[in-house]
Amino acid sequence: MKNENITYQLVFDDSKVQTFVKHLWDIVMNHNCLEMKNEKEITGKIYRPELAAFLCSESFPVETDNEKQVTIIDGRKYQETYIKGFSEGKEFFKNNYIEPPGVRYDDRYISNLYVRYNGTGHNEHEGWNFVKSGYPITISNCIIKEWGYYAGIVSEYEELKRNYPVSFEKFEIEFSEETDSKAPKTYITKYTPQQLNTIR
Repeated sequence: MKNENITYQLVFDDSKVQTFVKHLWDIVMNHNCLEMKNEKEITGKIYRPELAAFLCSESFPVETDNEKQVTIIDGRKYQETYIKGFSEGKEFFKNNYIEPPGVRYDDRYISNLYVRYNGTGHNEHEGWNFVKSGYPITISNCIIKEWGYYAGIVSEYEELKRNYPVSFEKFEIEFSEETDSKAPKTYITKYTPQQLNTIR
């Protein structure tokens, strides 16, 4: 892709964008994600309708860092970058957290994964699941790949959880008891390329 290092600010106050996000909201909420495939049939999952709107739109309004003028770009051109990051995130999780067949996942192991998913996995404050509770307003190839990467980790984590529901159940109960009284957390995550280099 040309201009790989250009950083854009996504513009969400456009009425067409808002309508598209609302449409995608139902899909993402009902299916936990939106799946997209590239020409090689490799799938990437997107966990937020705002990010899905950008990646699925052929004309999305943005501002560049240098000029505060709104211009239109094709968000679909970033799909391959997102899917590449997604595949790398899945591979990272499989290589580092999936045990060979027959090996039992003990409480300590599940607890470690659970903490990484919900808290301290992405940085000291957020877990891997930040891709489900926020979206980037600053985008570039690097940022889109990073969001795909963590979405791939989340996808594999959720698959492991589906395969071993009893092992995760205890931690689900403990976590829900701790967070029941808190208001839902909604936020917009904004990263610079320099900050992204320190995430992993």
